[in-house]
Amino acid sequence: MSEFTNFLKDSEGNEDMKGALDSVVNELLNKETLYDPMKTLMEEYPPWLEANWDKVSAKDLESYNNQLDKITEICKFYESTGASEGDQSKVFELLA
Repeated sequence: MSEFTNFLKDSEGNEDMKGALDSVVNELLNKETLYDPMKTLMEEYPPWLEANWDKVSAKDLESYNNQLDKITEICKFYESTGASEGDQSKVFELLA
């Protein structure tokens, strides 16, 4: 990971690199790419949590439930807005 971090630092100020990274991030966060996997997680995660809640620590269970909340927020956002191209910043915020 440190190599990638160093690469990003070395690329600061490089507009071509910034454009390429923005393009990749926008592609990853658009509805066509992210919604179906998130919806699958939203549907399959609760049964897994229910079946495994007693096999994980309380801290992990809390983390898993927080993840499910984020996944649900993202799915609801995509479903309510249709998520146009300019909405990637909102999805990025929800992922944080």
